[in-house]
Amino acid sequence: MTIRFFFIIVFSYFSFLGFSKNELPIDKDMPAISINDESQLGILNSRMGSRFSLNFFSGKRGIHTGALGFDSDEFSELLVGVEQDGKLEIFRLANPLIQSSYLQNQTMQLAMTGMQLKGTSSNGLEVSVTVVSPFTPAKTLDETEAIKLQVSPFFYLLVQLKNISETAIKGKLLVGLKKLPYNPTMEYAVWGYGYGRIANEIYFRDQTAANALIAMESLNVKTWGFQKEAFNGLSYDLNIAPKAVENVNYSYSTYYDGRVQRDNRINSDLKYYYTSLFKNIDEVKAFAKSNFDQNMNAAAQFEKLLLRSKLSGMDKWMMALTFHADLANTFLLIDEKQRPYFYLLEGRFKHQSTVDVAHETELVALFNPWRLKMQLQQWTNYVSFERVKREPERGRKAFYQGYSAAEYGPYLMHDVGDYPYISETSDYDFGPYMAAEENTNYALLLYWYWKISGDDEFVKQKLGFVEMLLHSLVNRDINENGIVDHAQGWTSFDSSKSLRVYTENTYVGVKQITAYTMAAEMFRALITKGDHEIGELVKMSDGEGQGFKNLLEVPNEALRLRQAIFYEAEAKKILTTLKKAQKQYGYIPVSLDKKYADGNQMSVVLGDALLFAGMTDMKSPIITEIAKLLKTTYEKAYPLSTKSYGITLTSAETPTWYSKIMVSDIVAQRWFGSNNNSVRFVYQHNVNSPFTYDDGQINETQSWIGYFYPRGVVTLGYFMNELKFTTKGKEEFVKDLK
Repeated sequence: MTIRFFFIIVFSYFSFLGFSKNELPIDKDMPAISINDESQLGILNSRMGSRFSLNFFSGKRGIHTGALGFDSDEFSELLVGVEQDGKLEIFRLANPLIQSSYLQNQTMQLAMTGMQLKGTSSNGLEVSVTVVSPFTPAKTLDETEAIKLQVSPFFYLLVQLKNISETAIKGKLLVGLKKLPYNPTMEYAVWGYGYGRIANEIYFRDQTAANALIAMESLNVKTWGFQKEAFNGLSYDLNIAPKAVENVNYSYSTYYDGRVQRDNRINSDLKYYYTSLFKNIDEVKAFAKSNFDQNMNAAAQFEKLLLRSKLSGMDKWMMALTFHADLANTFLLIDEKQRPYFYLLEGRFKHQSTVDVAHETELVALFNPWRLKMQLQQWTNYVSFERVKREPERGRKAFYQGYSAAEYGPYLMHDVGDYPYISETSDYDFGPYMAAEENTNYALLLYWYWKISGDDEFVKQKLGFVEMLLHSLVNRDINENGIVDHAQGWTSFDSSKSLRVYTENTYVGVKQITAYTMAAEMFRALITKGDHEIGELVKMSDGEGQGFKNLLEVPNEALRLRQAIFYEAEAKKILTTLKKAQKQYGYIPVSLDKKYADGNQMSVVLGDALLFAGMTDMKSPIITEIAKLLKTTYEKAYPLSTKSYGITLTSAETPTWYSKIMVSDIVAQRWFGSNNNSVRFVYQHNVNSPFTYDDGQINETQSWIGYFYPRGVVTLGYFMNELKFTTKGKEEFVKDLK
């Protein structure tokens, strides 16, 4: 393809969408949030897996930036303004300067791959600044070009100026940081560096990392260094004719090749994966500049997730907001041997790759199946076979209820980020231990990965591990009704007493049913017949026989069929138990253990485990039957759980977690024919929050501290339901976004 022909294609695509390559398409239904003196809204802008951030905090009138992510961000201020006749008008990305004022009527809109601020000057100039974090789907890490686009540590800053007046406007566009400039050649920082001498680029020290720099470069016009009060940046001379439009594009880049964190399990420092793709910041800058059209095209394509939808503006705002939060929580790292690792941070809690959080956020693994594959592999290294005791226990006895012992069997640790595994962690007492729930979650997530990837070989390798985890659950059922009732630990619902620790927990019971049924399907489908016969024994030296020379496929058909039959029987046992409860109560209560006075309350979240079963269009009589049972309970529980601030997790308790309630909405739409949508509550809670995504409330006045949380990206499920998505159509769903 010739360069000329390529640009014709790119131009035609952008023209078709109705915007130029200098713009990011913002959905027309996207709410425009007023940014004023009362604004507190915080927006996470990050690069996937690279942790490079340019986070907007309207309450502080500034940004958090840095190469090590939002936990290590440096607060700064970003000056974007227009100067004319000695008068400077700026965005609320910085506090006022001497003889400056704010642009009028400032608003903020979100997109999947960016955010846009708009304002109007006193002389009729409409100004917008758009932060763009390009993204495109990739099935595997071998898709180098797509991965390079996802993880490269740069943003685009697109400034557009529209002259809506009848006269020409002359002046200067100023874009800069409240930081000292840095001379990378002479290795010093000094006031006055480069003013009127250097063109188009300026460097700053990144205070979050000792050897990292931040660079700003203009991409399409000639600019010169400027200094104004404590701000340093790039200045561009404006001369805009009446009704004309001017676009000025910048890249904002970093590069950090030092330790991100240490994996104590393998005694290796982990670095960013992007260091295997770029040697230094200059290569990052060159990639951003030379691939501007292609990168913007990719970002525009991904915006079609919102543009093609007829859902409400609130739904779209939440989808964009929570996708930002998910990206900001991701690590893609390599060790000293260049082996890759993927971690997902649990927001301000700092746990890494928590299995229960992944149960919801891994819907977006649809765009990157490789991230879930790496987590599934890594989790196999974090299985508890015995009690690991730390001193002192600090009174957290509840955390240890799920400790395994030889007679029950092993269970998956809650996450891989707790001491002593990863060096950067919240050090959260090895827990909480969720012996029952996390074991089921592994099976659910492996099944989801299988359906979105078609990776039979990897999944086949993990079936023995799944059997080990699930058999541990069978051992924890003491009274033979199928539901775990001993050494359960607690569940991810740690703000709800009943869902957290009550034994004979029906929420866990439904998860067991789903995990057992999914496992049975995988056992049956992924049988190894055995293509080779060992034949006659051959002379061996140090074990070098037939099995050494040629990999032998050991047949396991009888084993897998036996396992499938066993776990289907266990699922049916629990189903029978829940049918009895339905007959007794007229619904399924949160606990079947009679010792709890409030164990008979109802909950809308009991069907949480059906999320992936619905998305994969799972054809199972067992799943269909449990869904019918849960429908009755859900419909009775919903009106009893509806409060002014949201839908509570149970009918007799006050906490709500918005992500979990959104899961219940999505499950109910898919399985129960419901039209319930709780996004209005989530929107109201987050639209002026400095901690977005913030995941819930304890009661009407007290917020739960789920700050900067990735879980809310389950919002994607509403969009999948709208298009009646199933994994059979996954290629078309994703292809439309590439």
